[in-house]
Amino acid sequence: MGTDRPGLLGDLSDIFSRRRLNVVKCRAETFASGVCRDEFEVVAARDGRPLTPAAREALQQAVYDCVTEERALTTTLRVAAPDRPGLLQQIAASLDALSLSVVGARVSTVDSADESSAVDTFDVVDSASGEPVLDTARLRAIEARLAQDLHGPRQLPGPLQYPDVDDAMSAGSLDFSTVFDT
Repeated sequence: MGTDRPGLLGDLSDIFSRRRLNVVKCRAETFASGVCRDEFEVVAARDGRPLTPAAREALQQAVYDCVTEERALTTTLRVAAPDRPGLLQQIAASLDALSLSVVGARVSTVDSADESSAVDTFDVVDSASGEPVLDTARLRAIEARLAQDLHGPRQLPGPLQYPDVDDAMSAGSLDFSTVFDT
């Protein structure tokens, strides 16, 4: 049990994945008070066997550290684009040019029959202030700059909808998604 936060389930899943564990059963609940109870049954991915006592103890410590970790308020950017060599460097350079500091990232490649796609998440703050980006005009400018840097100039469709800043502040992060296609 611990305090729920945006991204907690993904962070816990990452712990299991890095330890090459399969989740065979999961029950995740968040109560009105903001307290969460997440229960997982995991086995070794290679042979389906239960964890040894030492592996279980190490896993429990990693989960405890993850659940109790204090997280600063950030803006979460999700970028999806066809994967190619140098894409991550290009995104990082764009974020730097936009005066954003990356304080956390989850980068993955999803393969399909036709192509590989990068599906990346960046937790960022303003480089100068260390605060999350809350201004919708700046969020639009970030999205437009990423689109231009990754695919050249193009018109973005209609006014983009961003989450209510007050709701995002109370949730602990501000999140918007950017999906690029060619």
